[in-house]
Amino acid sequence: MTAETEQDLPPWDGQVASYEELFLGNADAMHFMSTVCRWSHLYDDLIDEDKEIDPEVIHAVMWDIMVGLPNNKFYTTHATSLAPVIATGILNWRGANDMERNGCKEELYISHATRYSGSDLALMVMALLGGPMHAAMYARDARLSFQRDTIAHYLEEHGHG
Repeated sequence: MTAETEQDLPPWDGQVASYEELFLGNADAMHFMSTVCRWSHLYDDLIDEDKEIDPEVIHAVMWDIMVGLPNNKFYTTHATSLAPVIATGILNWRGANDMERNGCKEELYISHATRYSGSDLALMVMALLGGPMHAAMYARDARLSFQRDTIAHYLEEHGHG
């Protein structure tokens, strides 16, 4: 994948609430989300085999997942609420990859949104931190913060541009 160009950037880039606002400045929650994001990007790269990955990156992410998360206070406090959302995100991501392989343009529209269902995790974190009203107030910002690919770029990448 090439570096993002200005036209590849989503139109909402820089126009949404900060992670500090979304996660109420909770350092453990922000670190948890950062770790999950790093892991999900690595997982995607390993499965897609579309870029070379430095083994040190793999080691660092594995350490964060296997050693860091079990010691993250936010995660350990809320693991029973977070684990089902993570599981659903993984299953959605796998389904999205299957839709991509079919090549049908309509399935690509669905997979484009579905592959970012990890944003649901951000919503759950926000609800755990600030309640459902906080999560609802920032739901748009959370979804857009984690949706980094435009539909135009995604369709082009899959031969429908």
